[in-house]
Amino acid sequence: MRCISQSKGDALCSFLQHKTDMADIKIACPQCQQRLSVGPEYFGLQVPCPVCQTILLIPHPELLDTVPTSTVASTHSKEFPRSVKFLAYYYAVLAIPFIAFSLFGFTIPAEELTNHPEYLDRDRGFITGMKMLMFGGLLLYSLAHLVSAIQLLCGKSRGYRIACVLSNLGMFHFNPFAIPGLMICKRQNVQDFFAQRY
Repeated sequence: MRCISQSKGDALCSFLQHKTDMADIKIACPQCQQRLSVGPEYFGLQVPCPVCQTILLIPHPELLDTVPTSTVASTHSKEFPRSVKFLAYYYAVLAIPFIAFSLFGFTIPAEELTNHPEYLDRDRGFITGMKMLMFGGLLLYSLAHLVSAIQLLCGKSRGYRIACVLSNLGMFHFNPFAIPGLMICKRQNVQDFFAQRY
């Protein structure tokens, strides 16, 4: 297999020591767009692109007319991105203590949530309502992160969509924990991976 164009530089376009002949096929790497000439000894195999090292599935010539270009393409986007695993574990590790804290918050009596016990009888309903709203919101937000983590580990695109929403919501209230999610969800290989999922 050899590079056809030298656009990436001579050093990157090193030849694999195989002689090409008339039976060679021409393909392009979907990752770096490098044009390659591939000999029959590679047909049906997975080989790395000599430029960017993306794993390419080399088709048989008779299949070229029936196989879409994206499948002549690489298995790179089908591999589970490590950054997604990191994000899933990150969400799970953060969500579990916040879920526990939220559940504990529901047990706190109204008396401990006010600095003015003389007004407790008057404000008990308001204090209880605010407690339910605050800890209930935190519980739902934490559960959403945990659900997203489980879905991400299962490779479900639903988990990716939830992670994108949570990351964008987190930025609105300046949540620093949302930054890794926002960065990972914007990565091209992550978007490509979940574009093929359901």
